[in-house]
Amino acid sequence: KLAFTTVTNIRRHVQVVLDLKASNFKLWKRYFLLVITRLRLTGYLDGTITPASPIDLDWIQSWIFGSVSPSIAELLIDQDTAAKMWSAIESLFHDNKKSRSMEKKKA
Repeated sequence: KLAFTTVTNIRRHVQVVLDLKASNFKLWKRYFLLVITRLRLTGYLDGTITPASPIDLDWIQSWIFGSVSPSIAELLIDQDTAAKMWSAIESLFHDNKKSRSMEKKKA
């Protein structure tokens, strides 16, 4: 049995739901990476590991979907790999951070 198949409920491990309005990206990312690192699966997020089967992708994608708000899940729906989902999330929050910083400077 593969180690990552033992994580059936990601919310037990990632106790924060990533949300655009909550400003909790850093905390969510830390929790998520703790699980992924412990299970030696970081390569699926950074794209350095090619999945042996589509089932490998399904697990990590389902963890991402299970730990984000519906509005973020909607933005990720067309991403077909965990690495693309991860990249999209990082881009989304990097862009939001830049936008909030610019708004503060204008105020």
